Amino acid sequence: LLWQGFFCGNLRKMSVESYQSFDKSGTVYAILRCSTREQAKEGREGLNGQRKIIEAYVKQHDLADPIWVEDLGVSAFNFKNIKAGNLGQLLSQLLKKPVKGNHPKLLFAFASRLTRAEPIEAIYQIQTFVRHGIDIAFCDSGIELNKSLETMQFSVMFHQAFMQVMQSNKESKDKSYHTSNAHETMREKLL
Repeated sequence: LLWQGFFCGNLRKMSVESYQSFDKSGTVYAILRCSTREQAKEGREGLNGQRKIIEAYVKQHDLADPIWVEDLGVSAFNFKNIKAGNLGQLLSQLLKKPVKGNHPKLLFAFASRLTRAEPIEAIYQIQTFVRHGIDIAFCDSGIELNKSLETMQFSVMFHQAFMQVMQSNKESKDKSYHTSNAHETMREKLL
């Protein structure tokens, strides 16, 4: 726990310092995603909550007004949001040709808005985007992933992103488990 506290404290410090290498001139895309209409209405995790977090991030870092991309009813558990929906279409367009000059930026309020997939697969997918020249930011934690980070910063940021993706995946599995157990419990009671 002591090491984790030290690591997280230094990560916050590095995140602020590393922002200087985050390209401010590229197109900014703000991605809003919820799996269900009910989730879309919920406070911090809902669409309005995500919008507020992203708007604060844009203002704090003096970025251009974002183009808002909304996916409602698209799961992020097995990359469904990357394969289908508005985010999937945007990524297809961005990946068609090499990024030269200004890097596009994808802003997510939380890591879970990008993916809830298995952590190793999710990080591989994120690395693919970053290597192509697409910058990614998780606004709540200040994690910014881009090609111009120094090796040490890149390594630390990816470690922190991995931890957030792992937590998102665990939350999805826990919800699935509790939901299936609730059905099983009700079935047993009925029997």
